[in-house]
Amino acid sequence: MRCFEEWKVTHSGVMTFANGPKHINLYRKFGHHPRFLIPVMSKKIESKSIPSNSKFTWSKYSGCKENQVKYLDGCNQVANTIYPGLDLELEIKTANKMNFGETIILFDEKKEIIGFAICHCGTNTEAGNDKCYVKFGAVKANSDAQSNFVNILNACEELAIAKGLSVLTGGVNAGRHNAYQSMLNQNFCIDFLGVSLHRPNNDAYNISDNYVIDDWC
Repeated sequence: MRCFEEWKVTHSGVMTFANGPKHINLYRKFGHHPRFLIPVMSKKIESKSIPSNSKFTWSKYSGCKENQVKYLDGCNQVANTIYPGLDLELEIKTANKMNFGETIILFDEKKEIIGFAICHCGTNTEAGNDKCYVKFGAVKANSDAQSNFVNILNACEELAIAKGLSVLTGGVNAGRHNAYQSMLNQNFCIDFLGVSLHRPNNDAYNISDNYVIDDWC
């Protein structure tokens, strides 16, 4: 908590099990208030053709070293449409350096970055055996966010298939109802429920217009 103060963090949050009253009470003592359920969801995937919008393409962050600075800047711009100051650069660089998996960069027909997803893949990562875990994924907050979100989910599934994995998993805050519904529509099922606790006691970026995958673990 002292570090958060020194870093001038404007919003902090944690996730715990929704049925963990002792945990919830502990975090409350440090100013974190329970607000939303977080369904952690997964789907079985198969090696098959995935329908996608032909106007959209995706690349791997690791696959084009000369463009990594540009990719990081584009991901930062996407994140800032979700919540000013939201920055995933360290997570992207760490996943790449530690070979946890891959960061997907999603482009529109103009080759502009409109979304990204940091994926952990397989054993020795947070995903676990035979799983692709979307640690964080988001698309730019605009009128095309819903269709772009479906495309980022499809891209994550394509990555999992390419790596020989059979389960795609990720968490979504129930405050982002549209993202949650989109995942249900893409045949994700709930594995378990967590709860998000916020400091200060407000929604932050957990609103229906934001299409974001994360679970604050």
